[in-house]
Amino acid sequence: MPGRPQPVSNVLPSTVTHDPGKYADRVNAAEWATLGQEDAPEGFAEDARRVWDQLHADFPQGYFKLSDRYPLAKLCRLIAKELAGTITSKQEDRLLTLFGKFGMMPADRSRVPVPPSPQLKLNDEWSEFTN
Repeated sequence: MPGRPQPVSNVLPSTVTHDPGKYADRVNAAEWATLGQEDAPEGFAEDARRVWDQLHADFPQGYFKLSDRYPLAKLCRLIAKELAGTITSKQEDRLLTLFGKFGMMPADRSRVPVPPSPQLKLNDEWSEFTN
């Protein structure tokens, strides 16, 4: 019985180039629908909504995908509980796990793909020497 399709990141690059049609639907992961700030779940508590807005402001545009909606909602609720001081130790463990999943811990940042940000152009007298 065949297994589930593997994501392209688990497949050797030579395999993708050898049979590009087989992996065509999985190669362009950057084109997946992104999760916007306005996509907060219905009935979200006000404190969790503030965390949701803050996370969207802190991370690059396009970082969160639609498939991240429910884990991100859970993360926002747990951060709100942490800020209110009502978090349990089990919830705190879950919060640290979600931090890692979203690349918010230093050791996990290298595993999370981030879209390149445009270079800022400085218009001052020293900009010609720094580039």
